[in-house]
Amino acid sequence: MKAASEAQSSSPARGIVPPPNGDVSGARPRVLLAEDDVDTRKMLKHVLLFAGYDVIEIENGLELMCYLSSSAVDEVLPPDVIITDIRMPYFSGLDMLRSVQRCTVAAPVILISAFCDDKTRELAQKGGAVALLQKPLAADQLLAILAELRPKMTGDAS
Repeated sequence: MKAASEAQSSSPARGIVPPPNGDVSGARPRVLLAEDDVDTRKMLKHVLLFAGYDVIEIENGLELMCYLSSSAVDEVLPPDVIITDIRMPYFSGLDMLRSVQRCTVAAPVILISAFCDDKTRELAQKGGAVALLQKPLAADQLLAILAELRPKMTGDAS
């Protein structure tokens, strides 16, 4: 399946647009990917697209918070899962965890960081993250977590 077209440059998120006829049945699960490092973001986007996910790219914490609190979520379809770096400019992934409970997005959150100490793990767990992955990421580890979450994303959970 061909990757979805890029959203307009004025939009804080790039990656997917809803199908022209509004039919989302059979749509690929949507991953909101927030990562400030360009190379890491490109690598993760490639892995996710190849694994069958649509990707909404976010470049920093401010874009992430704006996206989650704006009507963009309704216009572009809400994400099925959020993958976010912890340390980003403006707001961190942990800040996002605290505020995601106040917005309409009910997606599981996977945190990624080069700095995974015990305190960070505790904060991630208390904040409701489903996982905290150490950078550099092993693609198979990320994909295994997404595979566990996928039935919930597609509505196939029993």
